[in-house]
Amino acid sequence: MTGIKSKLIWRGAGGLLLLVVALVAIFFGTVVGDIETATEAFHSREDQMAQQRFTNVLSTFRNLPFLKRLFRAQYQLALFNYVQLLYSDGNYREVVNTLD
Repeated sequence: MTGIKSKLIWRGAGGLLLLVVALVAIFFGTVVGDIETATEAFHSREDQMAQQRFTNVLSTFRNLPFLKRLFRAQYQLALFNYVQLLYSDGNYREVVNTLD
């Protein structure tokens, strides 16, 4: 009887782990897609759209700080491109506020 219970517990734990990994992968794909869309908009000089996308991505990272550590390279890329966009538009005060 104990063997059956432990197998069920391990299956449940494995299923839960798989669900968490799938959700993280979906989130990662969404974030990378948003960063790419924002970067393309920035290079196309669609500054409003790029700024909105970068703001959304960075606010997600600010609201969930553990993701900032988990997806460090993507966070840094989004932050760098957003600051570059602000700087090119002459929003120097916003650049300082963003980097603080």
